[in-house]
Amino acid sequence: MKRLRAVYLDDDSTLAQMSKPFYKSFFEQCGYDAEFYDAAGEGPGRKVIDAHDPHVLICDLGLDKEFEGLHTIRALRGLYPDLFVIGTSRGEYHNKLIDARQPSFHMFLDRQALFGGQKRYLELSQRRFLEDFGVETNVRITNLDTLSAGPFAKAGLKRELVSLIRQIMFSGHSPDDLMHPDEVTLEPMGGGLSGSQVFKMISRNSKSGIVCVPAVVKISALDEAQQELDNYHRFVKWGLPYTWRVDLLGSGSTRHYGAIAYSFILSDLHRFEPLTDALRKQENERVAEVVNTLFSPEMRRWYGDPLIRLEENIVERYVGRYFRGTEAQSVAEKRFAEVTQKAFGGQLNGNSVQIGNRKFDQPGTALFGFPMGEYRSCICHGDLNSNNVMLAENGQTIFIDFQETGRGHVFEDFVTMEASIRLYHGDDGLHGEDLLNADLDTGNGDDPSGLDAMHRLVAQVRRLARRNFPGEAFATYYFASAAFHLRLLRLSTLTPGQAERVVSAILANLYHLVHGRKSKAG
Repeated sequence: MKRLRAVYLDDDSTLAQMSKPFYKSFFEQCGYDAEFYDAAGEGPGRKVIDAHDPHVLICDLGLDKEFEGLHTIRALRGLYPDLFVIGTSRGEYHNKLIDARQPSFHMFLDRQALFGGQKRYLELSQRRFLEDFGVETNVRITNLDTLSAGPFAKAGLKRELVSLIRQIMFSGHSPDDLMHPDEVTLEPMGGGLSGSQVFKMISRNSKSGIVCVPAVVKISALDEAQQELDNYHRFVKWGLPYTWRVDLLGSGSTRHYGAIAYSFILSDLHRFEPLTDALRKQENERVAEVVNTLFSPEMRRWYGDPLIRLEENIVERYVGRYFRGTEAQSVAEKRFAEVTQKAFGGQLNGNSVQIGNRKFDQPGTALFGFPMGEYRSCICHGDLNSNNVMLAENGQTIFIDFQETGRGHVFEDFVTMEASIRLYHGDDGLHGEDLLNADLDTGNGDDPSGLDAMHRLVAQVRRLARRNFPGEAFATYYFASAAFHLRLLRLSTLTPGQAERVVSAILANLYHLVHGRKSKAG
């Protein structure tokens, strides 16, 4: 029988003591051995919840005055939305009055029916509890006290972490006691640039010693986690082949956080690494094979013609996505000016930049001061950088992180991957004008001859972009790439070498974009 901790909130201590045996019997019929903690109001209830970390709250709807219990439930649900709340009453309440005081209880137990042992009512109530209560009460995090890094060091937030794991691990009310995991160890993995907390989760059964399926748990701000969960169901579950994606094992939510658990890559049967590592090691043939796999027109899923839609105003698309507010754009343009002068000897003259005998437009003018018109959209991963592409030693390629997945410009995933190649590829020794010339020579990717290894990979991405979407003007690729790289300049973590590559990409994209416009005008 599973353990269950419940707070019994009632200002009438005599009635509370008389009621608890009936509730204990109710929970036993559901398969739970309940332990009760008493409280007489909202303040005492909060103290008991913080001290004993219960799974269930039972609260009288009236307490010492009409509706006081409903107000207390609403307040405690706001603070502890993951608590399962059972309302009970010594009087009658109409649904209209209850609905006006949300959030309210998850289920109601009529005290008279409970005391009277009304069999049919109790059977229906037990079924309701088993349908709605989805928490693994027996699981514990073995290294909880050592998880001192990140936001979960505080006691209240540690409680939220425990609650998230309990929700993720729930798989029914009567699991096999030698199979189902009841111990979890969390190993921090780092959350990248998103601010999320990512853990490798190892779970085991303490009786049999069986180690269960490893998982990756990603904990994010509540709205971001919900968005990723929605995206997984909308675009990934039925849209990607099983060999390209991780499996969703469970999810949970608390006041501040949401969590999603994905199956660990290939159940940890094979070693794996992010594509970023292969780029850093300059494993160019391996990277080229992965890029071809990801973007091959013969293997496309999200990029298929039936999913393409014509959209209005590509400028608004990228301004809204990367440069909300004038500060975001000004920070990026200031960094652009600094790197242009230092790395390329650029001379800034109003809306233009002079480098050697070439003149380039400033990004603000070229990107946001000229109408670009329509563009095509499809389903995009939304953040297909090299850290979100995992390579297993058996050759499989798997996507992770679907927080940004949804409809976007057809070239967005290609541009993001191209930027990762620039950020993480090992140093080929190109700097200054030599680097800029290589970026200019890359163009639309048609002729990779004479290019260094990094730019050959960039050219490959661009060729595949054109093969996938021959109907989309390639000027929108130059625009998207310039906008994305400009956005990267807002990152304080860029090394000087990365910033130089990013600015070189911006300059080259703007050059091709502006000269293409002039050719059309001519």
